[in-house]
Amino acid sequence: MGRDYTIFAVVDGEVKFEWASKGRRRVSVYPVEIA
Repeated sequence: MGRDYTIFAVVDGEVKFEWASKGRRRVSVYPVEIA
């Protein structure tokens, strides 16, 4: 995350907001397979 809470990905893919431990949220980017 950037200093101003900007979220940027270094790969193209699907963004998922998931729950992590202690009530925190995690942002993950999963690559999309090209068919």
